[in-house]
Amino acid sequence: YESLEKYREAQESYTKALAIIEPVCGEKYLYIGILLRSLASVDMILAEYEEALISSLKALDIIKSVKGAIHPNVAISYQNLAIVYKNQGNHKEELNNYLKAFDINQNIYGEKHISTAAILNGLAIAYNKLDQDKIAEEHQMRALKISKSIHGVKHLNTAASYNNLASLCCSQNQIEKAKRYYQ
Repeated sequence: YESLEKYREAQESYTKALAIIEPVCGEKYLYIGILLRSLASVDMILAEYEEALISSLKALDIIKSVKGAIHPNVAISYQNLAIVYKNQGNHKEELNNYLKAFDINQNIYGEKHISTAAILNGLAIAYNKLDQDKIAEEHQMRALKISKSIHGVKHLNTAASYNNLASLCCSQNQIEKAKRYYQ
């Protein structure tokens, strides 16, 4: 349903699946965590942020208990939580969750990984929302550097990194600097 953009149906389907699987497998089953994360994503699309938060927190708890604290699925869960908090306007919690995801990714993949770059991008946006522009720009520059080293200059992700830097500069009224990144 999700791929067909039938989000209410997707929401109902995830809820039914959880009602069937949870009693059989128990609450601390990885697939339950993954289903909850998917449900939270649909809740976000439907702007049901409180429900998305509840599902995301529950998913994180399950995935951490099954996989341990340092696992890619745990990092993804923290990223998803950061996005929920961002949409709720809670930028401090957004930042905290991006930082947790970043620490996990650094531990698993190191600095030069596309997932690390994506989290740096989220961190930059969160820092910008908290008026910490210098730190935001540093994170955007790191994301750009990673993208260039992995993909090269002529790649969609690298172009997106340049665009993010330009947008950051625009938000700081640094129009001339932004123009350089747009070129």
